[in-house]
Amino acid sequence: MLKRLNSYSRHHPLHLALRELGRTVRTEFLLRYMDDQDLRWAH
Repeated sequence: MLKRLNSYSRHHPLHLALRELGRTVRTEFLLRYMDDQDLRWAH
């Protein structure tokens, strides 16, 4: 499946949607990390 996704153009709607999803997940983690002192001290 990843090989097939890599063959798509970077402007393909699926590629763009997955990239936005990745950004959303990363942003949510960073916000949770900044808000949760226990999470920050675990690392």
